[in-house]
Amino acid sequence: MPVVRPFGECVARPAEGERQFPLPRHLETVASGVGNFQGQPAERLDYLAGWMHDIGKSNEKWQWYIESPRSRKGPPHSVYGAILYVYYAERLLNIWKMPRREKTELRRRVQWWCRDLLDHHGRLGDIEETEVPWRSFPPQWEHFDLPGIHDAVSRLFPEVAGAAPTVGSLKAWHKGFVDTWAKWYMDWTGQAVLAEYEEAEAPVSCLRLSTASLIRADRFDAAQIEPRRLQREELEGALAHLEKFLEDKGRQSAGSTPAGGGLTGVTALRQRVHQQAVERYRQNPKGDLYVLKLPTGLGKTLTALRVALEIAGDRGKERIVYVAPYLTILSQAAGEIAKASGLEVMEHHSLSMTEDREWDDKAILLLESWQSPVVATTFNQMFRAFFAQRAQETLRLAGLANSVVIVDEPQIVDDSVWQPFLAMIQGAAREMNATFLFVTATLPPLRPGLKESPIPLAPADIRYPDRYRARVVVEPWDEKQLADHLVGRERDTRHLAVILNTIGDAARVYQELSERLKDAGPADSEPRILHLHGLMTPLHKRLRIEEMKECLGAGQRLWAVTTQIIEAGVDVSFQKVYRARPIYSSVIQAAGRVNRHGSEGELGEIVVFSFLRGGEQDSRVWVYRDAIVREETDRSLGKAAEWMEHELYEEVDQYFSRCSARTNSAAKMQALAQAAQGRWSAVSGWSPFEEDPRRVSIFVPWGEEYLERPIGLDIRRRMNEFGIRGVREIYERYLDRVWMGGLSFVARKRFMALMQQFIVSLPPKMALKVAANLADDVEIKLAADTPKYQEDRGYADLAAGWVEDCIL
Repeated sequence: MPVVRPFGECVARPAEGERQFPLPRHLETVASGVGNFQGQPAERLDYLAGWMHDIGKSNEKWQWYIESPRSRKGPPHSVYGAILYVYYAERLLNIWKMPRREKTELRRRVQWWCRDLLDHHGRLGDIEETEVPWRSFPPQWEHFDLPGIHDAVSRLFPEVAGAAPTVGSLKAWHKGFVDTWAKWYMDWTGQAVLAEYEEAEAPVSCLRLSTASLIRADRFDAAQIEPRRLQREELEGALAHLEKFLEDKGRQSAGSTPAGGGLTGVTALRQRVHQQAVERYRQNPKGDLYVLKLPTGLGKTLTALRVALEIAGDRGKERIVYVAPYLTILSQAAGEIAKASGLEVMEHHSLSMTEDREWDDKAILLLESWQSPVVATTFNQMFRAFFAQRAQETLRLAGLANSVVIVDEPQIVDDSVWQPFLAMIQGAAREMNATFLFVTATLPPLRPGLKESPIPLAPADIRYPDRYRARVVVEPWDEKQLADHLVGRERDTRHLAVILNTIGDAARVYQELSERLKDAGPADSEPRILHLHGLMTPLHKRLRIEEMKECLGAGQRLWAVTTQIIEAGVDVSFQKVYRARPIYSSVIQAAGRVNRHGSEGELGEIVVFSFLRGGEQDSRVWVYRDAIVREETDRSLGKAAEWMEHELYEEVDQYFSRCSARTNSAAKMQALAQAAQGRWSAVSGWSPFEEDPRRVSIFVPWGEEYLERPIGLDIRRRMNEFGIRGVREIYERYLDRVWMGGLSFVARKRFMALMQQFIVSLPPKMALKVAANLADDVEIKLAADTPKYQEDRGYADLAAGWVEDCIL
């Protein structure tokens, strides 16, 4: 007979000194975190699910593994919890008397919980009609104390008291339950249920709330951590801190205004907008959705922060979550929020682990569950909460619950997933007590994703002073013609930016412009020219942006040649911007870099021109692939050759309206409905932007000399943490499988975040030109020891002849 460990003696994980972790206590704690065994039927089934989630660890083989962790890994345990949960849930549903409709809903709940229990340590799978989720797994019940488990369940659910299941009875039940599973599934996914989805007050959201509650309760108990929430005294202090910060900032702006300058007017307008936005919220304090629609440069972030603090105070919110599309926006806004409010701001993004702080398993768990008074994160992380691939990713939903969520620049989300994204936001507002504030200068249509319109906070009667004019050039330019035009016409322009659609275009223009400026006269009479694009390492991009800010702040002559990487979140302001024709919303974003603070003393200018690479190739179509938005952009820009700032903004609503009328988002919304019916794979892994999966990560050992400067000190500290002296040694450690294998989970994540600072992602054909070890069996390749990676332009030269989209 197999050895069986009494259930009451089982442990959940290895002891820590004298501290023990009994399995029954862990199961009860997690169960209490997701349900209530004395509550309504749905709450009792939730409790049962939480109690069963780790029941598989009472397997004698698993207990032996816990006691001897260096031995071979224990057997799968999640599947046992899923099976026993459904076994007892069916018994309860057969006993409980209730209307058919209610019972059908509870069966749906059981099937979703079964899937959650099975997947709670891995990828999220589908609920299938004809197959139970554990169909290919042969359970070995002889290794379990089934009577002991049954006694524990019976104390919580007296209805099932009586004879305990046996190995034989469980096998017999399983054989007969396959048909029952199929019937349950058909009942709640039938036409009547689908009709309810169609007639619902809000679109289907299919938020994985049960998954999130289970993962949160399980992981928090295992790590023995307490949630971190915004406290009342912190909130009151933040409001006072913000008020003083805004007063000081207003005085500094007024004091620095040059005679005859326009800054005082802009500063006064910012203050007026801020005050009226707060007042509009106070007049509408019970909304779930708000929108702050303001032109770039009028203080949207701080105004949104003030409103968010008011909402948090009025409604007892647990945190403020700030969400932005790119790291450039995120890092800047996170610093501004921390400085303005005095609150702790947690940044969660791909490079978070390089932050200068102590990291352990608890710290990572707090990061991934957004346990901080203020969280600054990216759209990518938010999409992982909504459209998770792995159960662990749903932890982010725990951070969204009862929070104020500031969604900055939402129009950057790809059109194909815009409406489903809004549907999930609507669901989070309705089901998670989250309040959302959209912050943008240009907002696409919100229907049918949202069933209710957000409450506008921006004053409708304010006329914003024009800071720039726009000029549309119809005749196309190639790189030579553009460079000739700039050197000839803009010779005296101190601060100029040229924004191209692809890295290849930017590389060609940079080369042509550099040659002309070099031949034009003495170096001290010519502007400094900087190149910024996506084929640079993160360290290199940070350095370039800081150099731009320093030049502009010191009043030095600067010309920048960039891709649209500069358009969102990089707080720089130029006299003139030349923008290769993109889509209309990007014109608005680019214009936000022109005379941003109204301080140039005269109107700035943005010139929108058509660009033909080599005089032949319209590279816009490689980036903006949707013909509808290109056509509607051309239709808008064709209305006039010159525009004032306010006219550009007036046109944007018409542009979005026409695009929305022509765009069919039915397929994505249907995928959302399919996910709600159990086919989670229909939405799993959705991202906010169209991505090219065919990329190769190249480690570029560049930038050693910058690690002693302020911008690189955090990287140097991380290298010292691992005893690494030089950048090349980082890659050597990566190749050392013994060294990597000896790292803890936390240390490994920290090390990989350090590596990210030196990685460029290349298409395979480009990678062939630079990788030294492309054939090696490692995910990250090493850049060959050649001068292809340049100090002034990174890998831009590789893209100069490239005929594919290579943007940010």
